[in-house]
Amino acid sequence: MNISTNYIAEGVMVVIPVFNCKNYISDAVSSIKKQPYKKIIIILVDDGSTDGSSEICDNIAKKWDGIFVIHQKNAGVSAARNVGIEFALSACEGHECDCYISFLDADDAWMCNFFDVDVNHLMAGKYDLIGFQSCECNQQFTKRNAPEHLKEGEYKGGVSAIWIHATQHFCAMLYSCEMIKKCNLRFQVGLEYTEDKVFSMSALYLADKIILKNKLMLLYRQNYTSAMHMRSFGISYFAPIIHAYMMLDRNMAPFQNAGRKELIEGRKLASIYVMDMADEHFSRFGSMREFQRFFSENEDRDDLIPLLNGENPLIPANDAFLKMRCHPVKYVVVKYLKGIIYIPKRLLAKFSFIRKMRDNRRFPSVMSEK
Repeated sequence: MNISTNYIAEGVMVVIPVFNCKNYISDAVSSIKKQPYKKIIIILVDDGSTDGSSEICDNIAKKWDGIFVIHQKNAGVSAARNVGIEFALSACEGHECDCYISFLDADDAWMCNFFDVDVNHLMAGKYDLIGFQSCECNQQFTKRNAPEHLKEGEYKGGVSAIWIHATQHFCAMLYSCEMIKKCNLRFQVGLEYTEDKVFSMSALYLADKIILKNKLMLLYRQNYTSAMHMRSFGISYFAPIIHAYMMLDRNMAPFQNAGRKELIEGRKLASIYVMDMADEHFSRFGSMREFQRFFSENEDRDDLIPLLNGENPLIPANDAFLKMRCHPVKYVVVKYLKGIIYIPKRLLAKFSFIRKMRDNRRFPSVMSEK
């Protein structure tokens, strides 16, 4: 099974990681196959599903042409997407390729009739990245919110482009195969959360030619059984994210030039997330000893603590960190009190009728089609 046997000079290859999404995967694939544009290949990467999703993927591939299924042992979403990238790039091996790679999560979908003639024309412009809009939907996919507005136009990559697509989901983007191949762009393996943001920030920094269009592409489902909604809290959640953002700046350093400039956004975010971690850790009654252990055992400690203290002239000190260091007991007591206050709110959030009321406010627009 190899795409390269039927080389595709242009079109889109959509990578969909699949892990225990039997109730959604058919809808995700259907939303792509029903697009007006037909030069689309779908790569389903079954990441060791145990709920019957594997068999569903195989049946989908039998139903429609242009669908490839890869089965692998569970290795996480980043590893699954990387396998999909490698498989897609095999189509371009030894050829000049005008293809794009797109990503879609198995519980999300493309907007009906998104991929029309206008999008096809954009692809002919040989952009490294083509960015569109996304919106959030309720779990039933019956209501949605309004997509955030994009400042349309052409952009160059580098530091100035890092935040131009920040209000949208990373899947609402077409990524040039040539750029991904040239820069060896991949997801950070082992990272379960924020891996998409790190990938998109890397792509925006590396791209030479970008265009943004106010056109709704991605429908993002608020799936309350997804990894994001079932995540851990405090140090165990934030520690790998902080490391990923520290690594982001290091990984982009070899690509720095006068046009792109030095990337410091990863370290800025790492500094912010340290105190988000502290807030969540202590509001759930974690100990100061555990928090201090994070720094003593952290592989980034030689860079992270000077960063928080403001020793980098380009990045201001983290005021919240400095206040905590000066008055640790006061800081912890305040967070403990905050945790006590939020206990009833956390309990109420588990009730389905409360969640439904919240969703009704959050998603005001009825979805007539998807």
